[in-house]
Amino acid sequence: MKKLIKYWYILALAFILSLFAAFGLIFLRQEAWMPVEEEETGEPVNLEEGDSESFREWRFQANGLEDLRLKFDARESELNAKEKSLELLRSQIASERTELESLRKSLIELRDLIEKDYISIEAQELNNLERLASIYSEVRAEAAIKVFDGMEDEEVVKILSLMPTESAARVLGQMGASDDPEILKRAARLTSDLRKVKE
Repeated sequence: MKKLIKYWYILALAFILSLFAAFGLIFLRQEAWMPVEEEETGEPVNLEEGDSESFREWRFQANGLEDLRLKFDARESELNAKEKSLELLRSQIASERTELESLRKSLIELRDLIEKDYISIEAQELNNLERLASIYSEVRAEAAIKVFDGMEDEEVVKILSLMPTESAARVLGQMGASDDPEILKRAARLTSDLRKVKE
């Protein structure tokens, strides 16, 4: 029995030593099974080689996801800036287009006003007018003036413009020598309109 009591002390001592060894081992390996603490800087603490493989993989994937998020945010802000600049460009183009349309309308109105001021001889009437001009250039100025009395000013101007210069000058000279103020006014009008003729 004395031998058994001696062994009991040894067994108790061995048990206590094994407990201390287990607690010491757990304390020394706590970084492997406890979560990562953050330093005061806010960045995770770098674990040593005792890290578990799954924790390393998780940390690697988390860092990759953070990089992707940062790239995505940068790309999104870049696209937003480009979209704003495109919107500004689109509004500038729209306003310039409106301005160009307005300018185009003004130019068309001005062209129409200028064309109204000119007397144009159309291609289909040119042959008839040339024939009439050659006839009236052979007639005496007094007779041509009497015929012209029954015609519109525009028709008379077209005929006079196609007549030889001497014949047209005789007709206008005869009209200018008249005592009738209406004929004088008409001669001035016809003379002024002759410069507006275009073929």
